[in-house]
Amino acid sequence: MKEVVSYRHFMNASGGGMTASGGEAILQAEFIRDWFRAYQQQSIHTCLDTNGFVRRYDKVIDELLDVTDLVMLDLKQLDDSIHKNLVGVSNHRTLEFARYLVKRGQKTWIRYVVVPSWSDDV
Repeated sequence: MKEVVSYRHFMNASGGGMTASGGEAILQAEFIRDWFRAYQQQSIHTCLDTNGFVRRYDKVIDELLDVTDLVMLDLKQLDDSIHKNLVGVSNHRTLEFARYLVKRGQKTWIRYVVVPSWSDDV
């Protein structure tokens, strides 16, 4: 935290901040929630980069979203059958999470990567 806080003024001036990403940040929701709380106490912007594959909607998820300034939601493919072939799972949880974010009024950017023959049909 000390090292990151030393860059706070640069991050704030540039519109940057801290992003939780990786395999799936929501799998460590409690840790990311606490991490984001610490950054917000230092006035550092927080961003959750997620595929939205949320299995539970509970207090921890809400608390995480409460300290998340921006959600970048990764949509791989809107057509569920193509999504299953591409990723190995249905997109239903991701789309359900997107609806949940709308219901909460959560600031969200949708990230849809266009890959020829996989996701360029929309």
